[in-house]
Amino acid sequence: MGPEQTNESNSQPAKDLGAAVLMLLILVPLSTQISDIFIDPSDPGFGSQDFPKLIVWLGIALSLTLAARAIWGLRGPLTDLIPDVNKLFGPALLFAVAGFYIYAIGLFQYALPTFALLIFLTVYFGNKGWKRTILMPLCAVGIYYFVFFILFGIFEERGTILSYDSYGFARSVRTLLGLN
Repeated sequence: MGPEQTNESNSQPAKDLGAAVLMLLILVPLSTQISDIFIDPSDPGFGSQDFPKLIVWLGIALSLTLAARAIWGLRGPLTDLIPDVNKLFGPALLFAVAGFYIYAIGLFQYALPTFALLIFLTVYFGNKGWKRTILMPLCAVGIYYFVFFILFGIFEERGTILSYDSYGFARSVRTLLGLN
């Protein structure tokens, strides 16, 4: 095993920990907002709050599992307990990016900050191809937008700097699909 492989294997748990912290920073505040989703008393079975709860709690469970695996991978002999700056920089950077992401959603609504965050994450975790760097985040935002804002009819608050009528667009698509 050469020195390049050793450095790569040491940085992966730190990246995993950063990803787990980022996911928790997004999912935990989101879980507090699920109770604001309107519940239709005539909904049969799986209600309007149940699917978001399922996704959020599954994501939190997976994040905690990833964090536990990452912490287990970062452990070492007693001399390794002194924090390595490179191992701490990644999670600290992801923590700062997550904070900015949450702040940016209030400024620009959902689509733009999420698209920018996903581009950043694909580059941060080592993706170099433009197709994956641009197209995958674009598809992910589109699918998420379609599922939550169009199919489930979740209302998106207007942004402070940029605001667009996502509800009007979603309402017209829901009418076209026969969901209204």
